[in-house]
Amino acid sequence: MGAFINTPNDTIIIAALNNRFSDAPDPNAVTANPDKTMLGSVRWQDQQEGGLLFSRKLNLARLAYRLGGVPTDPQSRRRWFFLLRRMLPHNTKVAISAVLNAVMGDSSVKQVTFNLIHDSTITYEFELDPNNSNIPQTQNLPSTANPKVNVKTCVLLLRCFYDEPLPDPNPAFEVDPPKAQNPEVGKDIIP
Repeated sequence: MGAFINTPNDTIIIAALNNRFSDAPDPNAVTANPDKTMLGSVRWQDQQEGGLLFSRKLNLARLAYRLGGVPTDPQSRRRWFFLLRRMLPHNTKVAISAVLNAVMGDSSVKQVTFNLIHDSTITYEFELDPNNSNIPQTQNLPSTANPKVNVKTCVLLLRCFYDEPLPDPNPAFEVDPPKAQNPEVGKDIIP
């Protein structure tokens, strides 16, 4: 039990996400943005899009690509896009978007951490802990920018029913970057 999760690819994906949503300084922060952390830059982009970055239910693969929360290794990127587009159940995608949308509006949350565990008791193949809740689960955890200080952290824990690596996606279907022809408008885009 738990022999495959976390795979090296999982670790790469988790590290990319944890960095993008951290309180570490963002070297590419917009000058007008008062919070020049990685998470602060995501909040800034959300603000520039009228608070709709997560609430309008964009395709999660396109959203990850746009935010730069993707691994640099090409195979890991395709697997990540494959998971986001084809493997996550709809309810799980909705829960992830809802939690991240809530974090955008709560400046007391200084970082978001992502993790993955095996759990053969869940209902879906993948489920956001607990039970696809839309409510952010927070803890005081060491800051990415200053590990000696604890900060309010939203913990996004994805539970996986199967303890096996993600399949290698067909490059013809999981292109990098994800196709922009997935319309990023409308109320039910998450698939």
